[in-house]
Amino acid sequence: MLYYENEQTTLSLKVPNLPEGKLDMTGDIGEFIPGEIDDPVHDSSIIQDGDTYYVFSTGILDEEDPGGIYVRKSNGSLEGPWESLGEVPLPEWTLDYNVEHLWAPQVVKNDDTYYLYDAASSFGTNDSAIITHGNTRRSGKLGRPRSCFDIRIWRSF
Repeated sequence: MLYYENEQTTLSLKVPNLPEGKLDMTGDIGEFIPGEIDDPVHDSSIIQDGDTYYVFSTGILDEEDPGGIYVRKSNGSLEGPWESLGEVPLPEWTLDYNVEHLWAPQVVKNDDTYYLYDAASSFGTNDSAIITHGNTRRSGKLGRPRSCFDIRIWRSF
């Protein structure tokens, strides 16, 4: 139990027993074999729907085709086994800006729609965008990606 209290608010949250250490995530993507393969989960976002957990993460499958956001699921436990569901690909428009992969995913559910937010940038430049994808299903093809900040208009100074 985690407690937070100040003069105006008392908040108590139940914190479930969570596994400790590195989660074993294997599959077509995200494999980890000590000394051989280390494609870990970076910048992860985890969402639970019923007894199923979904992890969205940054990672690089192949330096020639680094790709987008990797998606995995586990039924019943954070400890796995984890099944690879594939990746959210780079939107076509990002290729004009030499974006090599998407990173820092965040997943939220609002009403019956799941939203995936991720970042795209061109390394060594100030060109950046936050992309949002929407879907009413937990798995399956995401809706057409939208740019929250249009990379063609918004630039850091």
